[in-house]
Amino acid sequence: MGSYFALVFVILFACLSGAANAQQFGAASFLNTNATTDSGNDTGVTLATDGAVWVAAWESTEEFGGPAGPDQDILISRSMDGGLTWGAPFLIHVSAIADGQTPDEFTSIATDGAGGWMAIWHSYFFTPGSRLLASYSSNDGAIWSLPLPVDSTLVYGSGIAKRPDVATDSEGTWLVTWEHYVTDTSTDPYVVVARSTDSGLHWTDHIFIDGVTRPAGTRDSAPQLVVVGDDWVLVWVRYGASSSDGEILVSRSTDDGDTWSSAVTINTSSSPDVCSSGIASAPELVRGDDTLLAIWSDTESAGGTTGCDSDIFVSRSTDDGVTWSAPLVINATATTDGPTGASDRVPQLAYDGSDRWLAAWDTPTGISTARSLDDGVSWTATQDIAAAGFGPLLATNGLGRWVLAWASAPPGGDFDIVHAIADGFCGDFLMEGPEECDDGNVVGEDGCAADCSLECGNAVLNGIEECDDGNRADGDGCAGACVVEQCFACAGEPSVCTADDGGACDDADPCTVGETCLATVCAGGGDAPDGTSCSDSTLCNGDESCIAGVCETTESAPVCTACRSCQASVGCAPSPEPGCHGPLEGLRPLLLLKERLDDLDKRRLSFKWLGEMTALPDFGNPETQDTYIVCLSDQSSGQQLPFMCTSAAGGAVCGNDPCWKATKNGFVYKDRNQTQPNSFLSKMTLKAGADGKAKIIIKAKGANIPLPQLQSLLAPMTVRVDVTSGGSWEAVFPPQSVIKQTDTLLKARLQ
Repeated sequence: MGSYFALVFVILFACLSGAANAQQFGAASFLNTNATTDSGNDTGVTLATDGAVWVAAWESTEEFGGPAGPDQDILISRSMDGGLTWGAPFLIHVSAIADGQTPDEFTSIATDGAGGWMAIWHSYFFTPGSRLLASYSSNDGAIWSLPLPVDSTLVYGSGIAKRPDVATDSEGTWLVTWEHYVTDTSTDPYVVVARSTDSGLHWTDHIFIDGVTRPAGTRDSAPQLVVVGDDWVLVWVRYGASSSDGEILVSRSTDDGDTWSSAVTINTSSSPDVCSSGIASAPELVRGDDTLLAIWSDTESAGGTTGCDSDIFVSRSTDDGVTWSAPLVINATATTDGPTGASDRVPQLAYDGSDRWLAAWDTPTGISTARSLDDGVSWTATQDIAAAGFGPLLATNGLGRWVLAWASAPPGGDFDIVHAIADGFCGDFLMEGPEECDDGNVVGEDGCAADCSLECGNAVLNGIEECDDGNRADGDGCAGACVVEQCFACAGEPSVCTADDGGACDDADPCTVGETCLATVCAGGGDAPDGTSCSDSTLCNGDESCIAGVCETTESAPVCTACRSCQASVGCAPSPEPGCHGPLEGLRPLLLLKERLDDLDKRRLSFKWLGEMTALPDFGNPETQDTYIVCLSDQSSGQQLPFMCTSAAGGAVCGNDPCWKATKNGFVYKDRNQTQPNSFLSKMTLKAGADGKAKIIIKAKGANIPLPQLQSLLAPMTVRVDVTSGGSWEAVFPPQSVIKQTDTLLKARLQ
């Protein structure tokens, strides 16, 4: 056993260290903490996080000393520190002890982001009449409910349910989709869905997706669900339709799964090509801020350029899944890894909320990844992450932490779950984890080395450094930023700095002029002209000007908006004023504005706030009386003034239904058709919770949004939400938070 584990880590460490600079995944370690003592096989891992809690589930034949039996059961492990350490694995369901030789498999887990988690899996032990079981946790995956059947219409001889996928709108509705075999002996599965609104206690009867109209003799497989705003989008693969190739299909529901749109084929080159036995498989769908990405593997040869082996394809949608881009091959080795047999399969995707995507997949020799820094438009070169293993799963907390898990074992050993962690990615403009800098590239000689370490201080001059004396200390002539300090002259490599007597300098006093250097000290000079702008470093007593060589206050003190007070060193800043709620450091509120002059109906506004503790009473009672006002302001006028405001009226009726609906821990406002006067809001979600759990999400779409010229907006920008009963929520986006600003897109995220 000892030599087996040594071999595993030699293989994993060797491969991961080679990819560290590009992908920044750290050393691999076992996720199942019993790896060195168990003898059962651990495979089929799935992974999810709400940003704070990480939950992994997988299939294991470990008997736990006898009670679980030799069959395959579902294990759970949790991490509370971003995947660094994991708790001991435990059986999710008590039936694992009583179900005898009946394996459990195909686990799917999802979270509502407020402590609720759902797990769905396929079981041959059903009680009675179901082959999908559901278990719910209301305490972040620590304790799980007794498994209950998802579809009670399935009984012996009448069908099988396999490969489930579960998702939630985080407002109390859960949907699960699966492969549905109408009899135990059938070989042509359908895709169906079921819905629960009571945390999995009860589920609707299964609803067929395109089941009545699909061509005879076809087989539907591997469905995946995702929530996009108020809608649900489903992807799956269909075999035996118009060709021998699999078709990747997408359908949408706007009524929580009761009805679904006609299926759209997104692998548009699925018709037979030079690869006569070409097959598409394993689709997955992931939602970004304003983009949907579908990923799958396909033996399509892309016009004969990639051979007939399986490669990884991606398609994008920017209109909630209605239309899709042409498929793009993202594994850069597609043209060189051989015409057949070198298959890349089972891809997975994750999105971090900053236009950054990471894809991982199986290769014939292990696990590979690629990433996109431009919302899926282009992808980096393929990186090999592990030289052994299969079945990768990805998750990210949106704060720079990525966790990649997979199953691995050398010949003769039992399988275990392995994982590796990445903290940010070098070359994406965001400085995270161990990075000392990140200038958006992996090219050196520009101050930031190819591995995102600072070049300053290495005693070697590069193209932008004025000096480099081998350290980053100030006061020795070459400053910590590798610029020559005043009253010094520096030369050589490493740089040697000496006093520059007689040179012009600045003593940092705005009310003096004409200073010169003497023995590295800047001194002398006379009074600056009266009226020269100056500052006494106290920002709460107004503006100052020079008078007779002295900096004196000449303007009135600033007036701060509500939820903010003046602090001497920073000016107007968030304050603990009662009723005001600000974001918490590290939770990264998001603001997204999107212009579409060619189609005003596709204008977008999106705002996501996570922050300070908000109690349910803080939200007032919008179902009957309290109105919410949302204002966006910027600095383009020279001061913070609103450029766009809207409201969600308390007690309003949208169509035939109330606009506001109470949820377990907050309220939801929906006005899909924007029927309310003086409002362009489509949806507002309010969630009460502790620090980091409180949430406000605002969505708007359509021509009614009075967008200004996005390029003209000037940070800092503020989004403020007020309720007439007195509560306020606010996020301020400074210039450094602006990720992208063009005529058609403004995206800002607090770091």
